[in-house]
Amino acid sequence: MKQLGIFDSAYINMEHPDTPQHVGGLGIYDPASAPGAKVRFTGIISNFEKRLQKHTIFRSRLLRVPGDLDHPYWSLDPNFDIEFHLRHVALPKPGDWRQLCILIARLHAQPLDMAKPLWVSYIIEGLDNIPGLPKGAFAVYTKMHHALVEGAGSNSIMAVIHDLEPNPESVTPAPRRARQVPPSSSSLVMRALTNSLSNSAKLWKGSFDLLKGLGKTALELQQKELNLPPLSAPRTRFNSRVGPNRSMVTADIPLDEVNKLARIYSVEADDVLLALVSGALRHYLTVHEELPDESLTTLVPASSAGRRFRSQGGRGGMALMALHTEIGDPAERLAEIHESHLEARHFATSSPLSEARYLPGLLPPVFGRPISQGYVRRLSNRFSMGVATYVSHVTGPQFPLFCAGASLTRFYGLGSLTPGIGLNHLIYTAQGKASVTVLANRDAMPDPELYQACLDKSFKELMSLLTKPVLTGESARRRKAAAASVVRSNSGDAAVDQASTADASVANVVAMHK
Repeated sequence: MKQLGIFDSAYINMEHPDTPQHVGGLGIYDPASAPGAKVRFTGIISNFEKRLQKHTIFRSRLLRVPGDLDHPYWSLDPNFDIEFHLRHVALPKPGDWRQLCILIARLHAQPLDMAKPLWVSYIIEGLDNIPGLPKGAFAVYTKMHHALVEGAGSNSIMAVIHDLEPNPESVTPAPRRARQVPPSSSSLVMRALTNSLSNSAKLWKGSFDLLKGLGKTALELQQKELNLPPLSAPRTRFNSRVGPNRSMVTADIPLDEVNKLARIYSVEADDVLLALVSGALRHYLTVHEELPDESLTTLVPASSAGRRFRSQGGRGGMALMALHTEIGDPAERLAEIHESHLEARHFATSSPLSEARYLPGLLPPVFGRPISQGYVRRLSNRFSMGVATYVSHVTGPQFPLFCAGASLTRFYGLGSLTPGIGLNHLIYTAQGKASVTVLANRDAMPDPELYQACLDKSFKELMSLLTKPVLTGESARRRKAAAASVVRSNSGDAAVDQASTADASVANVVAMHK
């Protein structure tokens, strides 16, 4: 039995029927590689059951402390039933891609049963009329709570449900463990009282470290070593209160083309993907006559964020950056996004503010949950800072995966919506393929087909730059200054090498356009 930490507990405290805190994935599978080129539902259940014996976290449920005096525990569910977590459905005829997205959006909007292990999978048939899919293809949609994602660590659901070869018989079940007897209520209360003393000391130390970090951030801002993120961005339709319903859009893009464009402009592939999102938002809001004159902003994971706080168990922070939706020229917009991305990650690395999303987990649930729920119900539509969307990029395995013998041919990741931010873009890349999944508050995006068209238009704009790259001298100078600023924050020979590389990249791009 393992107790949830601050970061896992934050997601539990933020759980709300309108904004459930789970993530998901939709995989499309080709049964041609399975024995007999056919996969049965009973075979999928058997495969899952064997693999779950090795991963107890997926057979564990939350065990709450009486009175919510302390963070809950993961405890093996004595009544775990694999058939509750694996469900078999089929698309109605004709079974097109739009129907599949509507189904997944509806399933993803439904909260998980918090009294059960926090995941569920749907095996979906009836996909034969979707162009581009192999005959007999089926889908598996899985959703799992963010707290479970954090708690599982490397034992992700991708590892649980997939094999590395098409022979599921190679999976041998782990020996069954003795039945776990959960502790009594009085024992949990005594643990909570004991933990409260150590937690109080940690809270005081954490508060001191936070104030120290904020002071250092303020000093670096004053000395112009840091640039303040765009905190006063305009609000959009996606900053209203998030309702209980969802809309969903997907797009498949060739990763080779993305990487080629990144090389031409000496930017990162993530910058190109952010430019794709920026262009789609610009086109969508223009159609609705709602495009602000100022740039919209996004939150992105900062892989290097919170390095000085990792010793406290941090999972990494979020970086706030401008999407430069005010710029019409796609080449200019891409260059500006690259600069903003550099600055945002630099700020997130240096400031404890990047990990603010974990604050709801600092306090025991008896205090943390009411505060979180009050924010969701009353304040979320007022204090969203005008953040238009979340954009995250997940890199999958670079080798084939199989489920019950069927090969994985496509995968789409689904994020979660948070109070006051009703739009999420999750980009998944693996084996030379990239997919974009857009999840939105349906009240804010009742026309997902329009957003689909806007994504396509944005991608075509970016791809047109492969034949006619354009970058103004002013953008190049600003990008060089931003890169040099980031380099100055480092030290040693590696920083000198990085500065030389950044200068050379900018010089090459400027020379290209002379």
